Amino acid sequence: MNKTSSLIIVFLFLAHLGIQSQTLKGTIKDQQNNLLGFTAVYVEETNNGTTSNEKGEFEINLPPGNYHVSFQYMGFKSKTISVSLSEGETKEIGVNLEAQIYNLPELEVTGSFEDPAYAIIRKASAKAKYHLQQVDEYTARVYLKGKGKFDKIPGIIKRRLEKEGLNQDQLYIGESIVKITYKRPSTYEQEVIAVRSKGDSQDFSPGQYIFGSFYEESIAGIISPLSRKCFSHYKYEFQGLFEENGYVVNKIKVIPRVKDSELFNGHVYIVEDLWNLHSVDLTTTQSGININIQQNLAPVRENVWLPVTHRFFVSGSFVGFEFSYNYLAGVSDYNVKINEELARTVKVIDEKTETAKVETIENERSEIKGDSAVFTVSKLKEDIETYVEEEKKESGNPKILERIVVEDDNSLKTVDKNYWDDIRTIPLTEAEIKGYQKLDSTVAVMDSVSARDSVNAKKLSPFFLLTGDYLRFKNGNSLKIGGPLFNTFYNTVNGWNISMPITYTVKTRNDNKWKLDPTFRYNFASENFQIKGGLQWSNDDRDSTLTFGIEGGYFVDQINNEEPISPLINSISTLFWRGNFMKLYDKKYVDFSIYKNFVHSLKIRFTIGWEHRQQLQNNTDYTFNGRVNKEYSSNLPQNMYLENTSFPNHQIFYHQGEVSFVPGLRYNMYNDRLIPLDDKKPEFRLNWKGTLPVDKLNDLDFLKTSVGVRHKIVPAANLSILYNLEVGGFLYKDSLSFIDYNHFNGNQTPFLPFEPSGSYNFLDYYEWSTDEPYLSGMVKLSFRQLLFTQLTELRLIGMKEYFFFNNLTHANGNNYFEAGYGITNVFRILRLEVGGGFDNFNNTYWGIRIGISADLF
Repeated sequence: MNKTSSLIIVFLFLAHLGIQSQTLKGTIKDQQNNLLGFTAVYVEETNNGTTSNEKGEFEINLPPGNYHVSFQYMGFKSKTISVSLSEGETKEIGVNLEAQIYNLPELEVTGSFEDPAYAIIRKASAKAKYHLQQVDEYTARVYLKGKGKFDKIPGIIKRRLEKEGLNQDQLYIGESIVKITYKRPSTYEQEVIAVRSKGDSQDFSPGQYIFGSFYEESIAGIISPLSRKCFSHYKYEFQGLFEENGYVVNKIKVIPRVKDSELFNGHVYIVEDLWNLHSVDLTTTQSGININIQQNLAPVRENVWLPVTHRFFVSGSFVGFEFSYNYLAGVSDYNVKINEELARTVKVIDEKTETAKVETIENERSEIKGDSAVFTVSKLKEDIETYVEEEKKESGNPKILERIVVEDDNSLKTVDKNYWDDIRTIPLTEAEIKGYQKLDSTVAVMDSVSARDSVNAKKLSPFFLLTGDYLRFKNGNSLKIGGPLFNTFYNTVNGWNISMPITYTVKTRNDNKWKLDPTFRYNFASENFQIKGGLQWSNDDRDSTLTFGIEGGYFVDQINNEEPISPLINSISTLFWRGNFMKLYDKKYVDFSIYKNFVHSLKIRFTIGWEHRQQLQNNTDYTFNGRVNKEYSSNLPQNMYLENTSFPNHQIFYHQGEVSFVPGLRYNMYNDRLIPLDDKKPEFRLNWKGTLPVDKLNDLDFLKTSVGVRHKIVPAANLSILYNLEVGGFLYKDSLSFIDYNHFNGNQTPFLPFEPSGSYNFLDYYEWSTDEPYLSGMVKLSFRQLLFTQLTELRLIGMKEYFFFNNLTHANGNNYFEAGYGITNVFRILRLEVGGGFDNFNNTYWGIRIGISADLF
């Protein structure tokens, strides 16, 4: 099944469709006969929801009977039509909607005037968690249809696609049916019924928006307009009210206080007295991609409103391409069980605007559990929060916030045209019909080929010895070959060197894994062949992983075993400006390791190993740029404490451990797999390495350790702070090699590492290596709005600015400090920094750094 179709289904918050032979269909227009595409259509008697297609056409299959069918379109009066269907009848109707007229009550404007929207939002926000707890469980079924296309393609690429017979209007088309089961407080089960798709969805999925609720604090990481902290992020305007089916509905404009990618703008429609959502029409922008979400809700039980239709529209551009995706979803047949503990009716009084009413209920005692209740805004927030926390504790594991179970039986998938014609609730357009005709013919050919192909496995590319390849076999095993084309590098010790890493993974019957990963390498300047390899076993429990491994061989390694400079960056700096920063030694080694992950909160790794180490020297002075008036540096790094960092050949028999712990970690659960949430918990670390007293295997004698903490805090809406602190040193060091000094990840090239929070940006790679106690501190302050990001356009493409402050202090008083300014998502992919380092506050190092954007926090 298509990956994106799976994601969409996993996250749908939708429902049921029955296949019947009676059909109600028609076209929806306004009073001027303009087509109203994407109109919500809802059948009250069956709780069936759907939408019209972009041509305003709708189609619903129903059993014989009498029905009330409602039509709802943003900005138009909803309309309800009575319809009768007899056995085998197909009835076609025309529906015309009138423009909605919003009533604006007279308001008394005084010096303390507050827009009425704020009182409405205060009540709706206070009642949001109540609405989440109203339903004990439900079952439902949904039909989802998605379509994507390129709106603009650069000319030269467009001509190439046309030669290959590809149509920019048919980038992606897909539809799916899924049965949903929900159980309070947060368990969702999805049974995939059928899926069919054509083309590339580009990994766009409305699931995280559809599956989430606007009653939650955030949806898809974006702060909800009904969040408890909504007033810190949004302004609101009352834009009128209208009556619909006996309900009064308020139209509220949502205005972000600062336009950026973590907020919505648009409208929410809130039902008076019930203070629930009637519908939403909200837009956000993430990394320059515009996302519009339209959702319509309807009363499926008394005072219980649930979503019945969704529309999700995505549009954006990237390096000359413009694209758009449109997803429609119709819900049908809600089967709802009410939470009988909660009060059926809850009246909310706003302390700020209804002071007289507050005084009348001061002596009344209302409880969230009961037949009816009257609350002030603040009291309702307090009581419903207490109720939710109690429910979490009773659920068995309060740290699991949400459970998702997906049943995905491939035998149920079908692309049979007749099946989809019977079950589809949103009619296809002519373009979609043509797209599926091509899909059906393609599938027929593929099925024929598959029937003749019993192996069902991809064959190796004829260029795999150059480019590498990846094979996944039918039995679950896999083979990954790293090609020399992407594993050829240069350094002054080995000269040009070519590697071929191979990983073969075997999946056992009980889903445990064996992994064999040899790597072959030839060094041209030193004229030697090297090989290393490992064998690893791991269990199938990804939430409590246990791994055993053995590795060994004869290979080259960096003096700082954390490899502060990548082979690619070192190759570039060496060949173009004689910056041979990588310092190497040879080792013959073997090690045994064990790793245990305790539900992602506690991780422990322990290793016992032996190495025979050999010092190396430069063997070549080749460069691309002969005009650089500079000699290559020695393979012996410079250090402030050692005049000579050389070492004799020696061996070490050692033990090494790493422990990390995140207290209070919370999770979502997906198919019995725990997914840790980024909820800003601190991570504590303990590391150590020391020698074992076996004279025949060991020439050294030391024990070093370090402790650290990494933590993100958000003290203000505009500011995030990430700090990374570490203190370490040697407990004893009777015999020591420079390799085993405490090294720090520095950077002497213009290129930034991918992970920005664990490296110094201007520090010499080995000058500050030490056997003294040390304190390392790194702090990054990231702002939504600072200098360039004062411009809304830059914020909306995801650009962020930050300051960084890094410090390294040795026990003897030597101090290194660096600071600078950075900006991410430049042209959506780049990260730029400018700053400088201060060596004991005397020598300074200034520069500009460039790298690939990564999330700072």
